[in-house]
Amino acid sequence: MSSSNHWNTEYWEQMERLYWEPGRLGCRRVIDLCDDCRKKRPDPESHGLAPVMKGLRTKEVPLNDILNLFLRIAPARFPGRIFGPCLGAYIGEEAFAFLGHLVFSRYDFGQSNVTQPDVFFSGSDTILMVEIKIDAKSNLLQTAKYALLAGLEENHSGQRKRLLLCYLTPEQPFGRIWGEGIGTPDDLAHAFRDYDPRRCGKPEIARMFEKHWAAYHAAASRLQFGFLTYKTFAARLLAERTTLDAAAFGDETLVRLIDGMHDELTARGLA
Repeated sequence: MSSSNHWNTEYWEQMERLYWEPGRLGCRRVIDLCDDCRKKRPDPESHGLAPVMKGLRTKEVPLNDILNLFLRIAPARFPGRIFGPCLGAYIGEEAFAFLGHLVFSRYDFGQSNVTQPDVFFSGSDTILMVEIKIDAKSNLLQTAKYALLAGLEENHSGQRKRLLLCYLTPEQPFGRIWGEGIGTPDDLAHAFRDYDPRRCGKPEIARMFEKHWAAYHAAASRLQFGFLTYKTFAARLLAERTTLDAAAFGDETLVRLIDGMHDELTARGLA
């Protein structure tokens, strides 16, 4: 864990509390027997606090959690300034609403995990979505799920001028996150044009696309792609910070948000 005291440390402190007090989640604490190591106490080499927290520090899900907290609290015009340039789109001062898991209730997905976006913003002229990657590969079905959500959001609140999907990735070629011979965002756009998610081989997901095919098709044909490395993302955060006055009442919160997000990226070796 970082030795700093930025807001993101609260997330990791909560993870430690859940490790010691799983009863907060309604779970029984492992005391009498550990199924993996068959000892009276969890093996400290594999199940102790230090290795568990170290493992979490490398995973995508906690980073996604922290990024979502950051973007949910940041000013409504902030996302367009950070992500717009990598998509070749001028978003200007457009304000965005952060939807988060609202999509599950808004689009009648219930508790289903058939589609789960990393970051989803809805603006007056733009739908902006962000897929974060560390080591995991992406695929065209995942891309299609974003297109479906964009189409459903347009059905709900009106057609937009721009539908944008940005991939946030480590400092590596864009093609490293793909296993389908895709090397650039242009390659992705070309491959995506010929992709039919109804043939994905997963019945529940195929039915979902069939049910909402008109909304999906309308959005998929207009979806634009881009990618941003974590290093560039971190650099843009610092560039925004230089325009702020940490002592000013109106800027102080955003300065703290930027410092915590940058600290998280630095601790992971991504900044």
